[in-house]
Amino acid sequence: MQICGDTNYKIRTEGSIFFKEYIRDNHQALQGSTRLEETYIPEICEMCNDEEIFIRLEAVESLSYVLETLDVELLEREFIPPLLKLLLSDHDEIVIRMSRIVGQLVHKLQAHELHEKYKAEFIEFYKGICVHRCEEIRENAAYNLPAMNMIFRKFLTASSELPGGLKFKPMRSLTGVTASTSYDEEESKDDTEQEVAFDFNMLYYEFAKDQNPKIQL
Repeated sequence: MQICGDTNYKIRTEGSIFFKEYIRDNHQALQGSTRLEETYIPEICEMCNDEEIFIRLEAVESLSYVLETLDVELLEREFIPPLLKLLLSDHDEIVIRMSRIVGQLVHKLQAHELHEKYKAEFIEFYKGICVHRCEEIRENAAYNLPAMNMIFRKFLTASSELPGGLKFKPMRSLTGVTASTSYDEEESKDDTEQEVAFDFNMLYYEFAKDQNPKIQL
């Protein structure tokens, strides 16, 4: 498929979007097919290594629909490296889109126990979106809380294995935002707040206090 190897990034972007939408709409029928394994997956894996970050994002989103059917060696080689880089991005659009699918990703990666191997990276990303200044990102964090709690709560007792010792700043600085309060003011307050132990049960309580009704659980 020449479109995915085109030198024009706009054309490659269109190709990556086409792949994602096609896999999204047909992944059940495609599972186990030669066409998926020998034609589509190699092309999408090539896009996972594209120089343009949004093409890599489209490729990761494409594979998210069929993760549980893929070979673990292929996932480790082609999917996990670009995924981990996306989890570290501070670009708002990328964080929004990754926050939508993080629960789906860890759920499907359970098939190969990769959720456990990369638990530190997933939990660190989730910690960040729980207290993000963007309401849509916090909405996505609240939506994914049941899945994250179910999958990762057993690892909380081993906090020494995780970055930051499972500490994060509480959400009160964001739940108390009013129309007259700037985020710069709130972020300056964050600098003086003491970090607290990260706990999924506590998150249910914190989300319930958020002023956004879509975040309240």
